[in-house]
Amino acid sequence: MKTSLQELMPTLFGYYQVFSDRAPLRHRVRTLYRLLRHSCRSALTYSEHIQEGQHSEAQVLFFKSMQRADYAAIFESVYRDFPDPARIIEVDQLPYLQLKDQTERHYPPSQVLRRCIRFFISFVSELPILLRSKQPKQRFSTALYLYLLFLRIRMDVGDLLQGQDKLRAVVLFSEMQPLERVLSYLCKQQGIPCCTLQHGLYAEYKQTHTINQWNYQPKFVDAFLAWGAATAELVQKYAPEIRTPICGKPLPRPEPISGESDPVYAFLLIFDQPLFQKQNQDLFDLVQKLWHEREDPRPIAVKLHPHDDAAVYELAGAQILNESRPGIAATCIGHTSSFLVDLLLSGERMFIYDSGAECIEFDHQIRFKNLEELKERLSRPYPEEQVQCSHLIACMGGESRSCHHQAIQALYPMRETSSIP
Repeated sequence: MKTSLQELMPTLFGYYQVFSDRAPLRHRVRTLYRLLRHSCRSALTYSEHIQEGQHSEAQVLFFKSMQRADYAAIFESVYRDFPDPARIIEVDQLPYLQLKDQTERHYPPSQVLRRCIRFFISFVSELPILLRSKQPKQRFSTALYLYLLFLRIRMDVGDLLQGQDKLRAVVLFSEMQPLERVLSYLCKQQGIPCCTLQHGLYAEYKQTHTINQWNYQPKFVDAFLAWGAATAELVQKYAPEIRTPICGKPLPRPEPISGESDPVYAFLLIFDQPLFQKQNQDLFDLVQKLWHEREDPRPIAVKLHPHDDAAVYELAGAQILNESRPGIAATCIGHTSSFLVDLLLSGERMFIYDSGAECIEFDHQIRFKNLEELKERLSRPYPEEQVQCSHLIACMGGESRSCHHQAIQALYPMRETSSIP
């Protein structure tokens, strides 16, 4: 399947907001200047980033551009102990594309000139595509910024694939990220098999317009390594041409609750990302009413999403937790977060608030819509043995890592038989 640049540009336009139309002119000029300066610098220098024990003649390239501790753990779980020679690259996020622990070296003058000419030719020849891809109400300066950003990324990311004759596959952490989508686009052009990992549980958004829709709508990869059947089916619905091997979640299975554990909190509430700020607040207000009725001396605890801010909520009397351990609360309640499945797997007494937001499908026995339904659910014996989540996460730990490695190696024959120009 031949890929088109016009397929790629709307992704960057829709995703990247650093140079937004609403930004002050001073900010826009400064940001554009920094990008141009950094683009010129990239024509003169290049970065080396080969960790100790890695291979310069790698058969597999593992690439990640999302910086979060829990994401790093998932990524490392997949590339650790991979049986074939591999190269692992992690980069800081856009717009300046800095490789971690990089070593900068200068190109020879002849190569600098070739790179500058190549950049100029790309800019001029593909400018009509920029004009066709620009959003109707988007300023030309914003579109130009994103176009220059794309050319800058393509030059740097493209260097990763130069001279990699033995490269048999590329593994992306998240293809929906701009940097990784550009890399998947280049892999498709060069006939290098490429797959993406799953980094969370994805709800299908039919009514809500959100960037999270791109999690399950991969564009240029050959395979999506799914945690369970639910995500595999969702990806197949929007991208039927993409393989979806079910590989489980590569992290270790959560530790079960200790029988000697005494709950410190009456309730632990799991908030999801800022997109669901209203639902998060509604959940807290509902549970707070029940807490007051029960006059439980133990407080309510709230675990925020990593991208959320407690200051935007009214959480009187609640304690904010950065981390939680199994058994820390008598009852755990959430509505959409992937973390809820980890709690279920560890044996927590978990209930799901049906807030009306589009979310992951959980067992109806643990769902509730209002305070009365929550009271009714709490009054019954907890259906621990009957609650299933294997459709969301098929396996974990070593079994999952083995499945991931096998799925990546299954891409190899595609390189030998590829006929993509």
